[in-house]
Formats: sequence, structure tokens, C-alpha cells
Amino acid sequence: LYRPACVVLLVSFSYLHFAEASLYLNHMYLTVAVTLLLPFLPANSCFSLDALLFPARYRRRTVPRWTRLVMQGVLLIVYTHAAVAKVNADWLRAEPLRHWLPKRKRMLGAVMEQES
Repeated sequence: LYRPACVVLLVSFSYLHFAEASLYLNHMYLTVAVTLLLPFLPANSCFSLDALLFPARYRRRTVPRWTRLVMQGVLLIVYTHAAVAKVNADWLRAEPLRHWLPKRKRMLGAVMEQES
């Protein structure tokens, strides 16, 4: 049940992400990358429907170390690329925040009233 569910999640989320450009958010690429890896990782050992229905086959107390290292590697690559991409003059002057924060003035309240 785990692997088919991962494939359905990957296909449906990827379709929504790539088909609708107006909903673009760069964190969705990370979600697509993680869901791309999930069918190949044994992540159904503890708290899954597979472990509940088939305890003799899937129930384990630990997860292999390589699965954790693979996920950490993906996060390292994605976040390192994001950090390097943001080392430019606009980000160092906080230009994206100057555009993003005023749109959320209602949420942030009096903090937005001050100009530094």
C-alpha cells in the first residue's frame, strides 16, 4: 500500500505543481524531490498502514541509516542551492522583503509601520 500511495502522491502533486504556474512556490520543488524519493525508501516500517496490516513483514523498530542519509543529502543540496542563489545584491539589501512584507501588513501589525 505504501509504494502505490507514494506514486499517486508524486504524480498528483507534480501535476498540480507543474501545470499551474500561478501557484508557483519554490518549496514545492523540494516536496516534489522528496516524493520522488519516497517510493524507493523503506519509510513504511513503524507508523504506517502496511506495518499495521502486515506486522511480520514491515514492522521494525528502526530505519536503515542510509535512508536518513539520503533525505539529509537531498535537503543539503536544495538548501545549499537556495542559499547560494540568494547571495546577490537584491537579497543583501533585503529587496524581496521590502516587496513581500507590505502585502502582509494586516498580519504583522505595527512592525510594518517602521522604516529602517
